Amino acid sequence: EAEAPELVNLSKSAGVSLAKTGLQNHTAKVALCLDVSGSMSSLYSSGVVQRLAERVLALGLNFDDDGSIDVFTFGGSATYYGGMGLDNFRGFVTSMPLEGATDYSAACRLIREVYFGNSGQRVGTLTVPNPVYVMFVTDGDTSNRPAVEEQMRWSSAEPIFWEFMGVGGSTGGLSFLQSLDNLSGRMVDNAHYFNAANP
Repeated sequence: EAEAPELVNLSKSAGVSLAKTGLQNHTAKVALCLDVSGSMSSLYSSGVVQRLAERVLALGLNFDDDGSIDVFTFGGSATYYGGMGLDNFRGFVTSMPLEGATDYSAACRLIREVYFGNSGQRVGTLTVPNPVYVMFVTDGDTSNRPAVEEQMRWSSAEPIFWEFMGVGGSTGGLSFLQSLDNLSGRMVDNAHYFNAANP
């Protein structure tokens, strides 16, 4: 309340949502993965992405083991920006450099490497102290669908869940993300999609 009063109501709402789903006593690493392709420009400049990041941080304050979230970006490549918490969340994503492509698989590989040390196929399942919950934000389709499907199949042996979020005025080009929820060849259902066109 003292450090970030503007997050109090968001954090309380996130806590209520976790309680409704029986997750109030669970912990997980929370990651925010942001599309920085050029088409996202207006969503950054208008503050939409920053507001969405603050909502994800509010979830992290309830759910994450250290009260912060890890931030990744992707365009043609992927970058890990480290943690966003109460001390640095204001304006954290407003100056992200934009790129000219959209490759989900680059982000999937980097996230798995950061948390699990490997982005390849696994023999058997992996166990870690805390699972990983990824909020993956994009406004358009990927340039490499087979590589993304491969990452979803391979990561299904790991304690990670991918929450894909479509943002922007039109998310009609994101049907591929919806298809990942029913992707065959996975050990578990490790992906979900929802339209967050107006976060």
